[in-house]
Amino acid sequence: MTHGISRVLAAARSGRPAQEWLNARARIAEDREMALSVLHSQETVYGFSTFVGHLDSVGSSAADQRRILDAHLVGVCMDASGAFLDLVSACKAEQLSQGGSGIREQTYEAILDSFTGESASGSWLASYSSADVVPAAWWATARVLPSLSELGAGDVICLINGSFFGGACAIVAAASAMYAISGALERLSPVAPLITLKDTVEVDVFRPFFADEKPVSVQLPVSLRDAAPAVLTLVRALRDSFDAIEGRLSRVSCNPLFADNGAHSQSSFLDFETTRSLRGLSLAVQLASGLVQRLITHQVDGSNPFGVQPPKIASAALLAGRARSLPAFVGDDSRGVEDLRDLALLVAAELYISVGVLRELCEIYDGSIGVPDERRSQAFVESLSRLVVPDVPPDLMSFAAQIALPHRPF
Repeated sequence: MTHGISRVLAAARSGRPAQEWLNARARIAEDREMALSVLHSQETVYGFSTFVGHLDSVGSSAADQRRILDAHLVGVCMDASGAFLDLVSACKAEQLSQGGSGIREQTYEAILDSFTGESASGSWLASYSSADVVPAAWWATARVLPSLSELGAGDVICLINGSFFGGACAIVAAASAMYAISGALERLSPVAPLITLKDTVEVDVFRPFFADEKPVSVQLPVSLRDAAPAVLTLVRALRDSFDAIEGRLSRVSCNPLFADNGAHSQSSFLDFETTRSLRGLSLAVQLASGLVQRLITHQVDGSNPFGVQPPKIASAALLAGRARSLPAFVGDDSRGVEDLRDLALLVAAELYISVGVLRELCEIYDGSIGVPDERRSQAFVESLSRLVVPDVPPDLMSFAAQIALPHRPF
């Protein structure tokens, strides 16, 4: 399947599962039958007849499933909005519909029924990034368990494993970045021309919005003389991120994977492509922030008392958005069993923080220089949306950008 981003956003907004997920019921049943057959013929199947992590050699039964789930309910709790949790449910349903997980039909139905629109408290950022099993456990407890009278073999590992939670975070962060970058470019457009990179579609789309080149006797600052190189990078960083997220949603993501009449231990829950692209987008957001800060510095009237402080506050805000170092991709979690991380959730959260800095800079600009025209702003962001994620209607991207990522209460 394709168009995964559109599908999950439409489901999260409407509160109804996509038809494609309903159509996957037959495959879910077939995979469950395979899983039970494997479970009956093999001594151990990870998470189905064993505990998880480094306790994968310790046998378990269906009666232990709730205990396994509760053991993941750790960390500092914070609120998550109903819209965000609906998006998490949608991403989970999208990935499960690809097949291979061995999830029970009843549990799959409970996920399809989990679009309640209700907020919940949980440790939504507590992840060591080798599958985001802790925040996923909080989601499963809040949204899926209320519809289940009992838990069956493998329910917990099917619910909490996979790259779905980080996928939801990535969609929100990337959509927020798109809107913030659009705002930065719109504020830049009246004063900075697009001189170079002609016949480059990522730049040419925006030429009608940008100022014409004017003769100058003294060179303008680099940030104002030709916006084309920055526009190209900002657009490509956004498109790269949405392409990676689309790929993430379209792939099987579970462990174990049931295929060819066997249970396979593998790492489909890792997704380094999203990490790579979101890290690049985070740098692009910092570039956009720098452009807005330079705009404020160059355009504010320093001879006016009201023009003294905005450049200083803008510089301070820019410092808050500087690049942060990432943890290592390797570790020694679960006594070395889970020793590789994709860091996607952490990078999405970092990107979201950077977007907040860019928004703050745009607000400083508006307060000291002037607020852009609302209709022009809408035309600008719709042009950007159609360019970087053409398969997703702009109104769905607007919905995604309005969802807030959970944040720590301190």
